[in-house]
Amino acid sequence: MRKNLFIVLFLSFLLLLYASVPIWAKKSIKGTIAQGRSKVINSSILNRLEQGESYVNVIVLLKGYKNYIAQASADKPTQMVSIQSEIQSRGSIVLNQLDSSHFKLKHRFKNIMGFSGRVSQEGIQILVSLPDVELIEEDKILVAQTAQGIPLMNASVVRSSYDGSGVSIAIVDTGIDYTHSMLGSGGFPNAKVIGGYDFGDSDTDPMDCEGHGTSVAGISAGTQATGPGDYIGGVAHNAKLYALKIVSGCLDTAWTSDIAAAWDWAVAHKNDDPNNPILVINTSFGGGRYTSVCDSGSPTLAAAASIAATNGITLFGSSGNDGYTDGISAPACVSNVISVGAVYDANIGGWSFPGVPCIDFSTVADQVTCYSNSADFLDILAPSHFAYTTKLGGSYTSNIPGFGGTSAASPYAAGAAAILQDYTMSTTGSYYTSAELKSALVNTGDPVIDSKNSITTPRVNVGNAIGGGGTPEITSPAPGSTLSGSTETFSWIDNGTAVSEWWLWVGTSQGGQNILNSGSLGSSTSTTVSGLPTNGSTVYVRLWYKTGGSWQYEDFQYTAYTNGGGGGTPEITSPVPGSTLSGSTETFNWTDNGTAVSEWWLWVGTSQGGQNILNSGSLGSSTSKTVSGLPTNGSQVYVRLWYKTGGSWQYEDFQYTAGL
Repeated sequence: MRKNLFIVLFLSFLLLLYASVPIWAKKSIKGTIAQGRSKVINSSILNRLEQGESYVNVIVLLKGYKNYIAQASADKPTQMVSIQSEIQSRGSIVLNQLDSSHFKLKHRFKNIMGFSGRVSQEGIQILVSLPDVELIEEDKILVAQTAQGIPLMNASVVRSSYDGSGVSIAIVDTGIDYTHSMLGSGGFPNAKVIGGYDFGDSDTDPMDCEGHGTSVAGISAGTQATGPGDYIGGVAHNAKLYALKIVSGCLDTAWTSDIAAAWDWAVAHKNDDPNNPILVINTSFGGGRYTSVCDSGSPTLAAAASIAATNGITLFGSSGNDGYTDGISAPACVSNVISVGAVYDANIGGWSFPGVPCIDFSTVADQVTCYSNSADFLDILAPSHFAYTTKLGGSYTSNIPGFGGTSAASPYAAGAAAILQDYTMSTTGSYYTSAELKSALVNTGDPVIDSKNSITTPRVNVGNAIGGGGTPEITSPAPGSTLSGSTETFSWIDNGTAVSEWWLWVGTSQGGQNILNSGSLGSSTSTTVSGLPTNGSTVYVRLWYKTGGSWQYEDFQYTAYTNGGGGGTPEITSPVPGSTLSGSTETFNWTDNGTAVSEWWLWVGTSQGGQNILNSGSLGSSTSKTVSGLPTNGSQVYVRLWYKTGGSWQYEDFQYTAGL
């Protein structure tokens, strides 16, 4: 009897215990969160929790996080503080509903609407049930991706004039040995490494004890040197550095959330030194295999990169060292990160890379390395093996083996970007936008074919990006030619100028837009124009382009198509309208194109309709005139051909470029 009573009491106790457990804790996690499962973008989170892991590292993005991407502006501090306050407030609302045993907070982002930490099975169920939570992604581990490449990038001469002055590069890596003589040679901060933070250990000292970040920093912006050995300083040797350490202790791996937090920090601290704003971020870490842009798979990094780009900061990421021919790693695959693959900077003989594995039986400058991840959406290439650079403890990497991998290629490109920002500020008074800087690097690079997949990718050429480009120009139809009808497709090129946006005007007078005002054409380099005249008159085209944040334009001139039937308007036949004159004296010839003309008259001037060079007076029936006193300074010369028909005077305008 006592035994039965004990059994009854024991069963009652179990029933009571079951009733006291929250209902969401009694079911399979996947079944319990079925309605909110779409918020969890990585199924591995749920799998790991269901298989018994106590906690999983995650990043949580709140409802409408994309709406805040363009709002945080480092150049508008009051607005930024207001946005950051709202982000913190909304984050607190969610975090206050989580017990510390359910969620262990790691990062609260300043400009990204979200936070990161370690979540339990109970915590994930609470998070997906909250309406203010939009996405939950796994916080993945990424790894370091490990004479000079400067001459190969055609930067040797350029860096003597534009050396990265007035620009800071944030090195998101294992930290920086700021005691190195080429990296400040002192405490922290110092004259070279002017700021930073340790996100891996959550402290204020980003000292490197692994070595990877120190070598990366030396490539991008180490102090100019004449040695020892082959070290000549970083690409942008006068740029400043920020050390953003993303690893714990001396590890060479980092969490995705640490990288996002570092990018976020760079935006918040962009103008800590207003004379050296953070304009470039380099991240030589990565992981995974992505065969297309990966924003949807890495929403936190995508948001952080977009916020940085909106604030004028250009991000570079190493493509990875796995030898992929159809994919690159994250975060290089994010749309607002410039992905960088690797080429050899010289013939260093044959080399094998067992970790990939792959072998290059022979090497030559501009040969894509066998390990460099490649894909049709890889942005650029830069030098890699072997880089002479700074080494942990005050020394330098040796010739062979030196520092390599796409980890080395990415800071070469980042240093080039700092040079370009120095250049454009010095010459135009403003910095490139992130899109313009990418355009400058991609459009002026030297084409290199990867033998692994036959894909052509531009290798950075700093000299071309600064001095090798001309102004944008229309390529088709040829300027000065006669149009083919009332509809014509105009195409143009940037000629190496970093252009972020195009706009086209077409009219019957210079600068006119009575035929077309296209509105913004974005990045398109062609547009079709209808309603063009077909009477042989002059058509004026103004090609607007936005570069360095300001609008500029180039003017072009055409002769309208003459509709058949002998009824064309008179035109000058020699020299060809729109061409460059041969000197200070030129003979102009013209034809009536079937129009009944009784008398001719010619004006020539330095403005449209001007006659300061020539007012010929009546030329009777003569169809040529020699003009003297023409300028020879490359300026514009305007010719107005008057003709009398049906008892009244009419005219056609033509334009030329003065000879030199």
